[in-house]
Amino acid sequence: MNLSQFTGQLNEVVESTGFEALPVGKYLAVIDKVEVKSNSKNTGSLFAIDMTIAEGEYTNRTIKHSFNLSNPNAVAVQISQQQLKQLGVAINPTADLNNVDEGYFLNKVIVLDLAISPAKGDYDASNNVKNFMGKDTPTGVSSKQPLGVNGASQDTKLPF
Repeated sequence: MNLSQFTGQLNEVVESTGFEALPVGKYLAVIDKVEVKSNSKNTGSLFAIDMTIAEGEYTNRTIKHSFNLSNPNAVAVQISQQQLKQLGVAINPTADLNNVDEGYFLNKVIVLDLAISPAKGDYDASNNVKNFMGKDTPTGVSSKQPLGVNGASQDTKLPF
């Protein structure tokens, strides 16, 4: 089979140079992927989310964030529980967060307060989420700030 009908003129395609970290700031985003999975060392589990920037210069860029649900490091789990609660409250301040599953987070609009982690070793600088905020909160995004939209089973309960 000749792939040219699908690939077009590959010789003219400009190769990607990767993505630089987004500038520090607040970005409107949609959670468009959620997944509970094992961590890279198979010593615990993570709740991983992908968030797509919804507005502004960086529209359609993806920010990934993971929460430690279980881990040999109790401090890592405690920090993740605090972050996950902050995300849950950003979505709905009055929700009963003791009874949500990963589907609760899917397709929700939030504001990300992004920072930059400096390059380290073989890794480039990258974004990290400092805070999750509700899109309608006073600390959320104003129209003059840079603004920056993922599926999973419905039966895994998330601890807070």
